Order: sequence, then structure tokens, then C-alpha cells
Amino acid sequence: LTGLRDLSLFNARLTNPGAHEISAAPFVKQLARLDLAGNRVRDSGALSVANALDADRLVVFDLSGNPL
Repeated sequence: LTGLRDLSLFNARLTNPGAHEISAAPFVKQLARLDLAGNRVRDSGALSVANALDADRLVVFDLSGNPL
């Protein structure tokens, strides 16, 4: 997954444990776009992912439709 720049998990029933897995994934820092809209991610999962992303590379981080 070394070339992964865009990941969409829109409406994938993702919850906090899944968000924490994404934040620990080796590819997370190379993402320019991450779409987690329409899931079940709460504050701690969203914060975990946000802290793992590379702000200099990131263009879109969509968390709309999550119970934040």
C-alpha cells in the first residue's frame, strides 16, 4: 500500500476500534484524502486518526455524518 493516497470508507459501519486501527496503519501518514463520512466514529476515534495523519500532506479529512 505504499502508493495509497486516497482512502474512502464512506458508510462502512466503521466504529472507534476501526478508526484506531487506521491511525496505527503504516500508510496513514501518506494519505492526502481520507473519507470516513457516514460511519459510527466518535470523538476518541476521530482524534486518534487526526493525530496520525500528516497535516502537510492532507487535503481532505471527511468525518461528516459521524456521532461526534
